[in-house]
Amino acid sequence: MENDRISAFEDGPPATPDWDPLASNGETDPAALYARLRTECPVAYSERYGGFWSLTRYDDIARAALDTETFSSATLATIPPLGGPRRIPLESDPPEHTSIRRILQPYFNPAAVQVLEPGIRRHVTELLAPLLQVGGGDAVSALTHPLPIRVLCELLHVPLAAFPEIERWSRAVVGAAVREDQNALREANEGFAACVRGIVAERRSEPLDPAVNVISALFAATIEGRPLSEAEIVGITRLILSAGHSTTTDGLGNALLRLARDADLQDRLRATPDPGLVRSAVEEFLRLDAPIQSRGRTVTREVEIAGRHLRAGDRVSLVVGSANRDSAAFADPDSCEVQRRPNRHMAFGYGIHRCIGEHLARIEMRIALEEVLARTRSFRLNGPAARRPWPQLGVSRLPLAIDPR
Repeated sequence: MENDRISAFEDGPPATPDWDPLASNGETDPAALYARLRTECPVAYSERYGGFWSLTRYDDIARAALDTETFSSATLATIPPLGGPRRIPLESDPPEHTSIRRILQPYFNPAAVQVLEPGIRRHVTELLAPLLQVGGGDAVSALTHPLPIRVLCELLHVPLAAFPEIERWSRAVVGAAVREDQNALREANEGFAACVRGIVAERRSEPLDPAVNVISALFAATIEGRPLSEAEIVGITRLILSAGHSTTTDGLGNALLRLARDADLQDRLRATPDPGLVRSAVEEFLRLDAPIQSRGRTVTREVEIAGRHLRAGDRVSLVVGSANRDSAAFADPDSCEVQRRPNRHMAFGYGIHRCIGEHLARIEMRIALEEVLARTRSFRLNGPAARRPWPQLGVSRLPLAIDPR
């Protein structure tokens, strides 16, 4: 951050940017930068990605997330902007958003995902076996990466063989957006859309029971009395495929990285007779290391926040990674308290756009951690972990040395 302090009121973007979000990438924990922003520049401006404001305090982010009339998701839901076809319900406002969520909710509510637990546990034990047999390896390639893929493919009835292409295009979109390479971003979006259109077309030609398959349900669904368009169905399917994989991979990888660095916490979780402690630990790991650090919005009318004047059309980042470390919302926010109560973190967002797949991500993380802890005496880092760039927070490589039971 280049400005030490901001004036009491500034009209429009400052002459000198307040921060560069990519400066916190690599191995550096962005928590220290967020803390400085919350204290000295709680509404910070960056020139990255065409220029955007960042809200960094918990209360400011909560108010903005609840005020969908002033802070719209319809034209911007990510920073950097990912472009491509609109992905509803993420990129929508009420009443459209409400209608789409109502269609999707039955497939992602707690009761629906609980049915998946035996299959998730089976996948975890199968994926863990090679790591345990040889005493370690890269936990990302062996576990955190393939697990959400397997679960999503079962949930959507998509062949496992189709997922490498899905993931390739998904990561290409994010990578091009972070690099601000518009030609590569356009190509990646076109490739991803074509891939998802193929999946949707195959399901249309071989429909399944809408009660158990969300894509088939979209064919029969209506909003405001009309059927969903093909573009809307493709957008929804694309969102489920991309968001449901990368965020869970990163959330679980972050949790394993934190545990690999804390043998005492490992032992505590193994020794506890309380089956709910791992569940509570998952919430704390998500608070401390939210996989998605930012949610995007567009301002629809003039608004003043913390002495900063935002105008219609301005782009805004709700930096939930900063909100989760705000001392105004959490006592001793940088400490890991696995029994923290309450824990109203924003890792899954806040308000109407709270992640619809949160229950699925939670159960995958919980089961994976339960099995890792039960089947090991200890595990530790066996080399440097590779981190993902902002606005994601995750590990792309996690080498572990494992002492199996």
